[in-house]
Amino acid sequence: MSDGRALPDRVRREVADALGVDPGSLRPSRVSGGCISPAARVESGAGTVFVKWATSHTPPDQFECEAEALRVIAGTQTVRVPAVVSVSPHALVLEWIEPGHVGDGGWRALGHALGRMHRAGAQGFGAPRDNYIGPLPQQNGGLDDWTEFYRERRLLPQLERAFSAGAF
Repeated sequence: MSDGRALPDRVRREVADALGVDPGSLRPSRVSGGCISPAARVESGAGTVFVKWATSHTPPDQFECEAEALRVIAGTQTVRVPAVVSVSPHALVLEWIEPGHVGDGGWRALGHALGRMHRAGAQGFGAPRDNYIGPLPQQNGGLDDWTEFYRERRLLPQLERAFSAGAF
């Protein structure tokens, strides 16, 4: 869809304000992928951005948590992530990065970059703030041991959710 119906009115206004343009000048087109939020590529005279917006199931701080995580990753200066243009409980506006193809050695280079990112000065395993894995809450309380962190903060909460939902 390439008309204005691709963005809810509130999101259209937020994107226009973030870009400093008239809301009527935005040219959104829906993009595929992801299962948590609807998303669009939005073109304007101020450039092109990626926008995802909240649904009735989106936790009010989910986009702020995502923006914070992107800023932390960007701060390591190891892997390319989109810059945060604006964030609110209703929408996350990010720099648009054109899709590309992985050339020879690309996966190896990514692996090395991710290794550098994970060695980039963290005090331990975790983060100052809990966030989300998809629409589900994710605990990030710090632990000194990676195995303990992964077990306590990643695996066990998901197993508990699965058991309580009757998946087993």
